[in-house]
Amino acid sequence: MGVPRTGGLKGRAGSVSQIRITGARIAPLGDSSDVLEGMDIWISGGRIAAIAPTDAAPSLSGSYETHAFLNGLVLPGLVNSHSHSASALLRGTAPGAPLDLYVMEAMSRRSRRTLQHVRVGVLIHAIEMLKHGITGVVDHFRGGPVPTVEAVSAVFQAYEDIGMRAVVAPMFEDKRYIDSLPIDQSRLPRGAVGIASVSCLASMGRSVARPGFWNWPATSRRVTASVCIPICWRPKPRL
Repeated sequence: MGVPRTGGLKGRAGSVSQIRITGARIAPLGDSSDVLEGMDIWISGGRIAAIAPTDAAPSLSGSYETHAFLNGLVLPGLVNSHSHSASALLRGTAPGAPLDLYVMEAMSRRSRRTLQHVRVGVLIHAIEMLKHGITGVVDHFRGGPVPTVEAVSAVFQAYEDIGMRAVVAPMFEDKRYIDSLPIDQSRLPRGAVGIASVSCLASMGRSVARPGFWNWPATSRRVTASVCIPICWRPKPRL
């Protein structure tokens, strides 16, 4: 945060191998609430190499680019622990609607998306987060009625390309969202209800059983499972 006085990022992220950040206060990791002042951050190869006093000798050898800030604050990257990259392409489709109506609108647009749609949604989502200091995310992803190896692969590749840490959580449900609403489904248009909950869960089971669904390279991207709507997983009350 803050306004740079000189310098500025040039080209793609990572194109500058050595960077000095100066003029900003630093909020380090740890239990301490101290904020460091009069210190510079030295970055080499995309990693913090040193934090040293501003008037000290350069902590890196060779050439480097300086980013000088006025009233800036440098802090560890934030984590968005609940997000939906697929919603990046739904923005503005149901403005001002309450959650239940928005979800119904989103469900009506839940046809299988192309892998290009999946990728573009993730990239838009990631760019918006990075611009606001978010460098890690849990993405509750839904690319269609059920998750697929191909769609999850596209999500991983997009986060890999943009350089963002991510836990990808394909969404699962044992009950359709529409079944949790107090409405008469017989009055809805034909085809609006979708597949039965038993068939939906069975389809998800077949998808996640495919080879490669859970096996991803050891990187800063991970895969887990996501419960779709908590109300769908409430146990039946005991009488």
